Amino acid sequence: ICVDEAPSPDGEDVASVMAYLHELDQATFPGTERKPCRFCDGSFVRTHDLKRHIQSKHLSVRAFTCPDCKLEFTRRSHLEL
Repeated sequence: ICVDEAPSPDGEDVASVMAYLHELDQATFPGTERKPCRFCDGSFVRTHDLKRHIQSKHLSVRAFTCPDCKLEFTRRSHLEL
C-alpha cells in the first residue's frame, strides 16, 4: 500500500489522519443521516464511503497495483479494464 506522506489539507500528519479513520469505526453522527468529512465539504451516507473518500482524496492511499505496468490505483475498479 502506498500512502503519500504529504500532510492532510488542514495540516495534520498521516498518523493522526489514520487514527481518525480508526475512530470512525466507533463514531456516531446523531441528528444527521450523512457523515461529514472533517477535511473538506464532503459528506456520506455510509461510514465506509467516508473512510474510502479520506483514504483516496486526502491521504492518496493507492492499495491496488497493476501486475503488468506496476501503476498504483486508489480503487480496484480503477485497476480493472
